[in-house]
Amino acid sequence: MVQPFPNDEAARLHSLLDYHILDTAKDPQLDELTKFTANLFGVPIALITILDQNRQWFKANVGLSVQETQRSISFCQYTIMNTEVFEVPDTHADERFEDNPLVTSEPLIRYYCGAPLINEAGFRIGSLAIIDIVPRRLTETKKRELQLLAQQVINFFELNQQKKLLEREKESLERKVKLRTEQLEKLNASKDRFFSIIAHDLLSPVNGVIGSANQLAYHIDTLSQEEIEKFAQGIFISSNRLKRLLTNLLEWASTQTGDMIFNPQTVDLGQVIKEAVDLLKETAQSKEVGIINSIKDTFFLEADENMLHSIVRNLLANAIKFSKKGGTIQLFVEASDTHLTFSIQDTGVGMSKDILEKLFRLDVKHSSLGTNEEKGTGLGLLLCKEFVTMHGGSIEVQSEEKKGSTFSVYLPKKLSAKQLPATQVQEARSSR
Repeated sequence: MVQPFPNDEAARLHSLLDYHILDTAKDPQLDELTKFTANLFGVPIALITILDQNRQWFKANVGLSVQETQRSISFCQYTIMNTEVFEVPDTHADERFEDNPLVTSEPLIRYYCGAPLINEAGFRIGSLAIIDIVPRRLTETKKRELQLLAQQVINFFELNQQKKLLEREKESLERKVKLRTEQLEKLNASKDRFFSIIAHDLLSPVNGVIGSANQLAYHIDTLSQEEIEKFAQGIFISSNRLKRLLTNLLEWASTQTGDMIFNPQTVDLGQVIKEAVDLLKETAQSKEVGIINSIKDTFFLEADENMLHSIVRNLLANAIKFSKKGGTIQLFVEASDTHLTFSIQDTGVGMSKDILEKLFRLDVKHSSLGTNEEKGTGLGLLLCKEFVTMHGGSIEVQSEEKKGSTFSVYLPKKLSAKQLPATQVQEARSSR
């Protein structure tokens, strides 16, 4: 005989799986309901059956030792074809079941009656069934009682599913609250650090300018040419330091508020490095630090030119800051088929492991004085990290105390769709 399948079988199975019932542990409440059903109808066997794709699995049972059987020999496969109670008064007199192994051998089913378990979506996922070893019939009142008990089973499943959904939503909400709390704590720490920079670190170069300018304004008639040059040099250095700090502050603020526009184009990294060296060579000369630019070739990549300038400028300024008199800084680029590696190597004071771990964190004050007592904020390195990440690259630091540091920036030659602004992604697709 052809095995019956509902027209909505695929959707029915999908709805069944949403409950996550199959192969779960027994439930005391359902066990008690099944025992009550067996006693109410005076039968030796009562089952809560879940009909899977290839088997019928018993969530609860009384009077049956097995946990599941093949779907092809199940009575439940017929029950789910109906919205009402399905009854087989005498299996021996029904050609659908007379040769069924559940009839001809243990448990020797002679009578079967099942009420379909119909969920809120209208799918019949199984049955609540009673079985006897002798023929019999139920009254319409008794059939109605079996239907009501089946409804209690499906209510239990629905409530249990709602409970699980609520628990998942609660866990999701707790994770979001925890994440948001961590973000707020980080933002508060960043805000405090940010205001600390504005309140304290800006004062140092400003005071440097004021102090040198004051000497020139009130004592220029008594100062020697050498002293005038000294104070003028002090103004120049402090002004440059102030400019870099303000630039970093403005760039950092733009990244945090989302106002910074990412505008990648084809850029020559070698030219960017040359311009950074030209910009900072006087600062390096004032400390008698040599800069060796080993980059002679052109190295093209897709990048935001302003961000690339900021990365190179900040790393070079950092190397100058921590280089001693007579020290050297070397800049070089290595190229692979897909990436460029830009490195700045200095022979400066180096860093401890503890300082290395704090380099790229705004919430931790880790700035050290330079070799000429230069103050810093750590913002420059944070911007480098931020901008490098926006390009899909990475930045690594190797350092040894009293021997120097090497900062290496790995940048892709071609930006992925993830890094490109949405407008450029659309343009690239349109040009294909």
